[in-house]
Amino acid sequence: MILSMAGHRRWQLALVLMVTFFVGYLDRLNITFAVPLMAAEFGWTETQTRDYGSLLMGLFYAGYGLANIFLTPLAVKLGPRRSILIIVVLWSLFTALGAWVSQWLMLLMATRVLLGVSEGVHVPMMSQLTKTWFPLEERARANSIFVSGLFFAVLLSPIMLVPLMTGFGWRMGFV
Repeated sequence: MILSMAGHRRWQLALVLMVTFFVGYLDRLNITFAVPLMAAEFGWTETQTRDYGSLLMGLFYAGYGLANIFLTPLAVKLGPRRSILIIVVLWSLFTALGAWVSQWLMLLMATRVLLGVSEGVHVPMMSQLTKTWFPLEERARANSIFVSGLFFAVLLSPIMLVPLMTGFGWRMGFV
């Protein structure tokens, strides 16, 4: 255990985890704001917009759930710091790739699954780091700090992504 780490360093870790959770949630939420703009660009009907939007979100969560169950043991073996570094790089790649391949719906769907897979071990690895770096009496506070990244993303994503996507095109929300 690394419980002897300096107090400030532990709390810096909690803030870094909050930022990764914030970015991860922005990457997950961007599709909700992009779908109406994608529909206009690609000429989707109202039914297609609803169905494709639902499918793109559902595929993300399918990949997320499968990775959470099946890849977490591998991530534990790699270690939480290494795993988080790898998944942040991968989810950044798959998010950007989603904008690039968007004209091919099947490839866009594949990037959403891969984004979900890459994010699927994030929470278990953040929990592992919290368990390692924080004594029991500080874990709830540390967990609440990193989980607040999710709530900040939900709160700020429309403020950040909608003007960006409407001003510069929906693909900018994926970069």
